[in-house]
Amino acid sequence: MSECSSAVSWTQTKSELTVVVQLPSGSRARDVTCTVASGRVAIGVSGVAQPLLEGELSNAVVGSVWSVEAEVLTLELEKQAPRYWRSAIVGGPEVDVA
Repeated sequence: MSECSSAVSWTQTKSELTVVVQLPSGSRARDVTCTVASGRVAIGVSGVAQPLLEGELSNAVVGSVWSVEAEVLTLELEKQAPRYWRSAIVGGPEVDVA
């Protein structure tokens, strides 16, 4: 997993996961690549060597949509099974779901 934790946060409901990524100053949507495929997510910005977020999702998703506004990328993921996840990315920060 690659994650710049101060620039990445996430929230969830049982059916959706929302990932928010602070982009470098001056970033626009056309500068961003956001890929969700084969159980993995990768978010990068042209001109930045390392991905802002990259890793295996903790569980399966069936859909995703992302947008950029005011140098913030918001990624909405629809969970395949409605339940709370301990973490968004395998090996990432965990939350108590008990």
